[in-house]
Amino acid sequence: MEDRMQKAVIDADFFIKLTENASDKGELFCHIMKDLKVHPIMHRYVAEVELKKNKELKELVDQGIIDIIDYEEYIDRKDDKEYQEYFKWAYEKMNRFDLPENVDIYTYHDIDENLGEIRSIYLARQLNCMYFMSDDSGARSFAKNAFSSKKKLETMSIYEALKQCCLLKTDITLKKINPVLHAVFRERQQMLRELQEMYAAKN
Repeated sequence: MEDRMQKAVIDADFFIKLTENASDKGELFCHIMKDLKVHPIMHRYVAEVELKKNKELKELVDQGIIDIIDYEEYIDRKDDKEYQEYFKWAYEKMNRFDLPENVDIYTYHDIDENLGEIRSIYLARQLNCMYFMSDDSGARSFAKNAFSSKKKLETMSIYEALKQCCLLKTDITLKKINPVLHAVFRERQQMLRELQEMYAAKN
């Protein structure tokens, strides 16, 4: 149980922003995971549909750094009433329109319908993961409030992850993260300045 509790489900936008905005082939992402003492896992839909062209993901999966999780590892398709109900409810809650009729919720795909987040959040809950890591504020808000207090899911944004790493005395330098900070927080200048100041003071 202790090992399972240290897993973190990684959302597409979280991974993209920490890898495609850096030139280190996923090294910064791995460093953050190590500092936070979490093992990253990812839903197969996110990996094979939303991130199918991401070279860094393939390399980290091949190295065994990120585990890709199939439905069969946390859902019994012969007894999936709970998941069927969750998916419909979550889809309509996050998208604010009805789920199309007669869709296969295991294979259904459309762009901009939060399908990776919906699937990832349920995965995180079922496997008792420590975090759902996403830079989508709407998805994090949904994840925090979707379940009862007994199964409450903790979330973490890139800002929160970088701040926590700094507080943990990481050896990540400002020079290393500066390109990522400017790309990710371009429209969130207060967060950008705060993180720059924290990492400059640490160094």
